[in-house]
Amino acid sequence: MKFKRIVLENIRSYLHEDIELPDGSLLLSGDIGSGKSTVLLAIEFALFGLTKDLSGDMLLRNGQKHGSVELHLSIDNKGITIKRTLKKAAGSVTQDAGYAIVGDIKKELTAMELKQLILELLNYPKELLTKKSLIYRYTVYTPQEEMKHILFSDVETRINILRRVFGIDKYKRIKENIGVFNVYLRERMREFAGRIADLEGKKEERGRRMAELLVIEDKKANLNLKIETARAVCSEKASGALELEGDIKRLNERKKEFGVCQANLINKTEQSDKNKVELERLETQTADLEEWLKINKVESKGNIKDELSNRDAQLKPLESALDEVKKKNHELLIRDSISEKIMITISNLNVCLTCKQQVTNEHKERIINNEREKILVSKNERVDLESKEKDFLEKIDTLKAELDELKIVERRIELIKAKEDIFKERNEHKVLLLEIQEQLKTSIASYETQKALLSEEIERFSDSEGLYQIKKAELEQAEKVLKAFELELASYEQEARMLGKIVDSLNEEIEIKNKLKRELISLNELQSWLSNQFLELVDNIEKQIMLRVHYDFDSFFQKWFSMLVDDQTISMTLDEEFTPRVEQNGYEIEYSYLSGGEKTAAALAYRLALNQVINTIVSAIKTKDVLILDEPTDGFSNEQLDKLRDVLRELEIAQIILVSHEPKIESFVDKVIRFEKHEHVSGVAR
Repeated sequence: MKFKRIVLENIRSYLHEDIELPDGSLLLSGDIGSGKSTVLLAIEFALFGLTKDLSGDMLLRNGQKHGSVELHLSIDNKGITIKRTLKKAAGSVTQDAGYAIVGDIKKELTAMELKQLILELLNYPKELLTKKSLIYRYTVYTPQEEMKHILFSDVETRINILRRVFGIDKYKRIKENIGVFNVYLRERMREFAGRIADLEGKKEERGRRMAELLVIEDKKANLNLKIETARAVCSEKASGALELEGDIKRLNERKKEFGVCQANLINKTEQSDKNKVELERLETQTADLEEWLKINKVESKGNIKDELSNRDAQLKPLESALDEVKKKNHELLIRDSISEKIMITISNLNVCLTCKQQVTNEHKERIINNEREKILVSKNERVDLESKEKDFLEKIDTLKAELDELKIVERRIELIKAKEDIFKERNEHKVLLLEIQEQLKTSIASYETQKALLSEEIERFSDSEGLYQIKKAELEQAEKVLKAFELELASYEQEARMLGKIVDSLNEEIEIKNKLKRELISLNELQSWLSNQFLELVDNIEKQIMLRVHYDFDSFFQKWFSMLVDDQTISMTLDEEFTPRVEQNGYEIEYSYLSGGEKTAAALAYRLALNQVINTIVSAIKTKDVLILDEPTDGFSNEQLDKLRDVLRELEIAQIILVSHEPKIESFVDKVIRFEKHEHVSGVAR
């Protein structure tokens, strides 16, 4: 990630300022209170929005109701613009909706959605969405007061901050969660033990219910023999009625077929009558269409669409050329206006604004004559352009008139084509209806023949219904006896099902309790493993990571401190708790005994070491190319300022932004932006 530009509107002491942020080393210079640090806070607000440490009241300019920060940056060489806004309402300042432009796509987003997008683009952990972005604070921009807070805090506070920065605090949370989970496991184990206490009693009850079920099954077997005998009698009675039932069934089928045949005959007759009417209507319509087509027939005049396309192709370059002539004419007018303003300005100018020397009349006359010459040349060019514009307009009007005539011809041809299609469609419909009429004629004759045959067969089966009623009464009596036996069997089966459900329920309950018993054993084993092996493993992993972090941190810290403090008698390392330990001439001394420049060097070395360690551990983040140092040289000697030049060169970071009022730093940075404040308004010195 690299910052390219920032635009401030009503932010702290700024009204409106547009600031370019180039690559390389950049110094933000100016007096105390001139607005240098505001730029850094505005960058952080644009990226992550308001936080506990960066409130809206702190950012919005006094007396204003609205403010905004627009930040232009690049990530992986892709241009990105982020805009966040502030509004004051009901006595408090809050974030309003903003937007993000990624590539050519602009999205209107809420404050939280903007932060989520930035975290994704920077490849920062998603859990930072609702937390302070410590990775940014300790790799890109750390205010001096916050770095002092780490250095001079008590050991526990410093270790906890560093754990969070390095992402190692998760191991502490794991151990705390193991304790909470063990409490949960013990509660579950007590619950399971209570639920399986009656397991043996349930097994005894299951045995009793299964014995009752065997008795019921014997009774069902005896009753099934009686049912088989009754069913044989019913079968004998049913066979006699079955023959008559077949005749009645055929009688009913023929009656049904007769009704269907009669309905189909009526339907086909009605359809035939409708088709006759439709054929007469189609005959009239096709005759009318044929007459219209004879009257309105037109001769072909070539491919109209090609002609239209050809005229469009001729028209577009002429219109483009006309626009270009108008644009050039407008540019010449603007150039004449600028020359006239220069002539007025130079006429009234007595002292040069740059060198503060007297401006001679000869110098004024030379500049004025030069501008007059430009105006004369421009006038000649505009005469030529106006002639071209008139010529283009005449050609365009001619082509447009030809286009209108061709479009009229095109619409007439399309109308004739539509009428021809209708004529063809209705002729085809007429042929189809004639074919359908022949089919209907055949169907009507077939249905009349079928109707006569069905009437004869219905008469032949008319006596079967009386005989069938006698046979049916004998069958019903036999079925009553069978039903009585079946009801008794159903009662036993119901009782057997109830006992079966009870046994199944007991089996299911016993299975659940056996499963709970197995789970109780597993939970006991899990608790033992968590409390002994896993907890020890987490401790070992945490210690190994902390040792690696400490080794890298201490190595970087010593490197930067030794570069900034060129004194062989003094050295500084980090103890196991990441506290700076000072040795001078082989003796350990208190940190407070160091000079102001040495303390600043230690804070800067700590800051740079922290930056490098985080970028190494969290290797996928996209903020490695930028570093912001806010007043890093407080108390530095001239020699230490020279050492800072070596440090910046050694860092090899694509964009380094320094905030300082040390004039010497200007000599070894790539770019300097000076800030000044007039009447409570900050801005870039022009």
